[in-house]
Amino acid sequence: MPKRVSELLITRELGVRAISRFRAGRASIGAALLATAGLAVSGGLTGAVPASASAVPKAHRITVHPEIYMAGVKAPNATFGCQNRPMDGSHGPRCYQAAQIQNAYNITPLLNRGINGAGSTIVIVDAFGSPTIASDLQTFDAVMGLPNPSFTQITPAGSPPPFDINDPNQFSWAVETTLDVEWAHVTAPDANIVLAVAPSNNDSDILNTTKYVVDHNVGEVISQSFGEAEACMDPTLLSEQHAVFADAVSKGITLFASSGDSGASQPSCDGTGALFAASTPASDPNVTAVGGTTLTADPSTGAYQSETA
Repeated sequence: MPKRVSELLITRELGVRAISRFRAGRASIGAALLATAGLAVSGGLTGAVPASASAVPKAHRITVHPEIYMAGVKAPNATFGCQNRPMDGSHGPRCYQAAQIQNAYNITPLLNRGINGAGSTIVIVDAFGSPTIASDLQTFDAVMGLPNPSFTQITPAGSPPPFDINDPNQFSWAVETTLDVEWAHVTAPDANIVLAVAPSNNDSDILNTTKYVVDHNVGEVISQSFGEAEACMDPTLLSEQHAVFADAVSKGITLFASSGDSGASQPSCDGTGALFAASTPASDPNVTAVGGTTLTADPSTGAYQSETA
């Protein structure tokens, strides 16, 4: 199912319900990304899961399926075709630019008061990363009229393999990485951004990357825009993940994860179907999970009108 999710990332230091990430209609990697969705908040659903007796936990691959729209626009304040779609979504989701999203969620008044993320660090965890993310971010900033942020990348659990654009798994994660970085920047334009790249999309590699970020206090906010059915994550890893999140909270680190796009349904563990399941890491009680709605806003100003789950 195409992604139509926004995750609202909240920082304590900013006092802002502000560092927003929006599943977006977007161009190819390197062109502008346009938001297509609103937000909804869900609480944690489970606690720690007892570890299994297995000495070596079995890793499971987490996949992402961001929705892609071709835009090919280079000028600031440009109008994109998806902005002109019917408001009922009958021809696909609408899309919004940075200023429209800032208006829709009342971020603009905060930015005008100087509440812009300065002095804070957002850590974005993704698998594989994108080989062009640094230049993509500069392109996005030029199109959207944003300042270039302090941006760094780390690979604490090992470097990913060379990027293969013909590998749909790597390509999807590259688009997801681009989306995650750019839209975190939209809502906290002066915040530092650290992209923590896992060497693969195995949940064990992603967990090791997240653990490093927590252990080394890399940032105050951690964004995890991915998920899998709890049943697909080895119980030992699920228990270890809960311990990492508990440690993060004890340090005052705020954790966010996407709540998923399919309600009570998650992809089956073998990827051939779907099953009723809570999505982890969103279901952990230490994580704030947001997403799964479609935003309707004024196509010109971005003024909020409604949302549907």
